[in-house]
Amino acid sequence: MILSEEQRRASQSLKNSSLVIGTPGAGKTTMLLARIDNLIKAGVDPEKILTISFSRAAASELEERFKKQNPDQKTLPHFHTIHAFSYIVLRDYGRRRGIDYKLLEGDKSINKYKLLSKFYYQVHKTYISDEKLDNLINKIGYVKNMMLDPKVVNTEIDSFDEIFYLYEDFKKKYKYIDFDDMLEEGLRILKDNYSIRKKYIDKYDYVQVDEGQDTSKLQMEIVKILTKKKNNLFIVADDDQSIYSFRGADPRGIFALEDDYKDLKIYYMETNFRSSKNIVLAARSFIEQNQVRYKKDLRSSKDFDRPVEVVRLADTLSQYEYILENIEEESYDQVGILYRNNISAMGLIEFLERKNIDFKLTDRSKIRFYSHRITRDILNIINFSEDPSRIDLLEEIFYKVKGYISRLMVDQVKALGGRGDALDKVASLPSLRSYSLRAIEDLQKSLKILKKLPMKDKLDFIYSDLDYKAYINFFSKKEGFGLQSEILVFENLNRISKEASELNEFIGRLKYLDQVVYKSAFNDKGLTLSTIHSAKGKEYDQVFLIDVYKNMFPSRSLDSSLKTEWEEERRLFYVGMTRARDKLSILYPKKVWDQETEISDFLIELEEACKN
Repeated sequence: MILSEEQRRASQSLKNSSLVIGTPGAGKTTMLLARIDNLIKAGVDPEKILTISFSRAAASELEERFKKQNPDQKTLPHFHTIHAFSYIVLRDYGRRRGIDYKLLEGDKSINKYKLLSKFYYQVHKTYISDEKLDNLINKIGYVKNMMLDPKVVNTEIDSFDEIFYLYEDFKKKYKYIDFDDMLEEGLRILKDNYSIRKKYIDKYDYVQVDEGQDTSKLQMEIVKILTKKKNNLFIVADDDQSIYSFRGADPRGIFALEDDYKDLKIYYMETNFRSSKNIVLAARSFIEQNQVRYKKDLRSSKDFDRPVEVVRLADTLSQYEYILENIEEESYDQVGILYRNNISAMGLIEFLERKNIDFKLTDRSKIRFYSHRITRDILNIINFSEDPSRIDLLEEIFYKVKGYISRLMVDQVKALGGRGDALDKVASLPSLRSYSLRAIEDLQKSLKILKKLPMKDKLDFIYSDLDYKAYINFFSKKEGFGLQSEILVFENLNRISKEASELNEFIGRLKYLDQVVYKSAFNDKGLTLSTIHSAKGKEYDQVFLIDVYKNMFPSRSLDSSLKTEWEEERRLFYVGMTRARDKLSILYPKKVWDQETEISDFLIELEEACKN
């Protein structure tokens, strides 16, 4: 194993606690494996070495590479995720106490998504959107990993603490645990049970932690229990790549290590062996604007290549066309198309599928066409125009289109029952003002026009004439989503509708695209489509960062007082830049649907930083 001088120095730190600050492409995994080899050569029993990582993929890669490099090694070191290690502690404790822990995520009949949807409905008497459900799950994980009180945590989810405790009570009643509980219970057991705590402290003489910047407060407490007594922590981290605060990752734990461990040694691995000088220098100039970070002398081992390019294009479709024009078919497997938000993938997926171009998706579960909330709205509006007697559809759309219809009006009509035009019934309610009657009549006329329009014109009409645009604006503010994100979804759906001759063809296309999304995860060739979060740890010859405009990336306008959030968004952009080996293109459209975009703050910062 050939090591650089930086890797060699770090890998030879075998005593006391050490922190290794490793930049992107610095060979952190290579160094960790070299250190294990050095420990074994020094006479350490491999079973006394524990390496903790924070993803199964990373733990598996470490173990497989160790086996490949040491084929004759009979006794192996331990490679675990922090969750897997905690589960070992739980099962050990459970055997002693006769407790059978049931993993919620392993039960096919019931899962976290179904339970939290149920409890949200129980509290609010309305169904939760997919986006809000993801947010709710992330927030529960955040509360547990940051060891917070759910009653006082800030969240845009109403009655969050009530839903939180309904979920907790259900798990306790039926003896379930989820992945966050593994950590929470693991820490509790290690704190409260002397014999188990002593067993695992004694078991490992050397504890290595990979991707230390991704540790949460809860995870760091587990690590401290294992390592503080023996002062045997070896942690590898890059504070500039800490991008998972929504899960509870807290880079402050890295900065506090010097207070927690006596004589902590700090090593720097500052040479990037992955990216060209152009990319490294641009990324370095950009990330140095962050203030809460270890100072590093970032450099590249490679020569200058193509300059980092920033390209403004006419619209979103032009971005996709630009990508195809600037890559060779034989290099598709080495191209990553990265974005801040999964919504950016929708139009790209449809475009590539029409062009019969292979691609791989890393976040398929987050991308929906037919079942998307906006799709449901569109179909409900169209179906109501076809059958205005359906009060169930009016109940879904009355506040999403023009007409000034209230919940009380809809409830009164529901109570009346019977058949007939639902809007006629609303108009016949007593005490309606003249302006309300005119608004209802206008809505009826518009719905009749919508019914007669060809499919290619229906979404334009819904957006403008039925004023669904106003609802998108309202919803994005209410739920904290970026307006551009919502409009981008509508634009993608509208583009698909233009190719359909009638409604069933439109629906069929959306369902087919959902199948394409599902199957794409099994593809082993083609372009890679990924959020930057999911691309962390990956690398490509050529990277395209798309949809880099204000309120999309960074994901929303951040007040200057929100320094922590602003710096994390900047780190995310840095991670995206440093996935590229040779070519990096940053793209943004002038327009999304009918909205002019503004240049991203990050592109302004990048330009200014690179001038200095």
